[in-house]
Amino acid sequence: MILGKNLIVLINNTPVAAAKSCTVTVSQEFIQVCAPTESRVLNKIPTTYDWSISVSGLVASSIEPNDLMDMLLLGTKVMLMFTDGSNQKRAGYAYVASCEESGSIGNLITFSVQFESNGPLYKYTTSTVSAFAEGSGHSFFTEDSSHVSYSEDSNYKICGASLVVSKPIVLMLKSTNPFVIYNAPFSDIKTNLTAGTMSNLDNLIISAGYDEELWIPLSSGVYSILESVYYNSEPKLQIIQFKEV
Repeated sequence: MILGKNLIVLINNTPVAAAKSCTVTVSQEFIQVCAPTESRVLNKIPTTYDWSISVSGLVASSIEPNDLMDMLLLGTKVMLMFTDGSNQKRAGYAYVASCEESGSIGNLITFSVQFESNGPLYKYTTSTVSAFAEGSGHSFFTEDSSHVSYSEDSNYKICGASLVVSKPIVLMLKSTNPFVIYNAPFSDIKTNLTAGTMSNLDNLIISAGYDEELWIPLSSGVYSILESVYYNSEPKLQIIQFKEV
């Protein structure tokens, strides 16, 4: 059995605080047709689909409802994610359609918010990087989103992951350590790291970051993701892939 408390909604990767209930609605439109060979029977052909999410709960502080109202007033697009604690993991871009805060004397203040979709409903998966032999004793720092400087450093290690994309996705990367994504196979990264020629891959950098969150659309291809980690620490890089069904 899956409990209601396991249903979690996140706005831009941050859980909605003090949420008490959540409703996810997905619906589709149909064209009705009547085949000459089937007499008076109607057939249905699926056309477009739409989705929405609503959340309600207690107001833990004025920060959350205030932020939600600002998102509505400014027309801010957000990334919504929800999971029921099992294999149901969905996400998509949306806008705040309505936001309500209410309460009465002697009772707790509550809020409710309705989100309207803007585009497809994705499935999402999470993954992490791991240490590899060639990365031991190396580190890097990110100068900006397109420049990375590598060095030998016995106090650090480089962790990495290979990513094969068969159809377009949106990728989210977040860490307090320096991280970078290359449009190159992981074998190329290892070869150049061992030879000390990572500059050969500079023109293949898609984006780099440090202590921030990056949202990156990726087309089909093979990519490598690296994170610079202190030698006795665990990787902190969070990798989330959003892809259409």
